[in-house]
Amino acid sequence: MTDQTISILCSCGSDKFEIPSNPKASDTITCAKCGAQEKYGILQKEIASKVKKQVEADLKKMLKKAGFK
Repeated sequence: MTDQTISILCSCGSDKFEIPSNPKASDTITCAKCGAQEKYGILQKEIASKVKKQVEADLKKMLKKAGFK
């Protein structure tokens, strides 16, 4: 099994965020560089979507290597 990292970047390109300890879905996350804000719950959904797409792509590659179409 391989480890992979999925990064979340602000539209300004920064990956540094101010996050409250034990954040809840309704908490606001702030970009440390430009100050853009987003709800933690929205970011969680975006991350889950990225992870799902990556897992599906990886699974498809594994099955293809094993001889499945």
